[in-house]
Amino acid sequence: MKSLIFLTVLLTTITVAECRLTPTTEHWWTCSYCGYSNPAGIVICDKCGHHKP
Repeated sequence: MKSLIFLTVLLTTITVAECRLTPTTEHWWTCSYCGYSNPAGIVICDKCGHHKP
């Protein structure tokens, strides 16, 4: 029984951690020059190097 509880807690923790680290599409911005989608927090396009508008 203890191992089942431990496994449940471990899987829940992993799932929550993945959700926090995975950016949603709401926080992404599209480069006006090349159209590439960049994650939030990036101010220079990862593909072409242009600055975020």
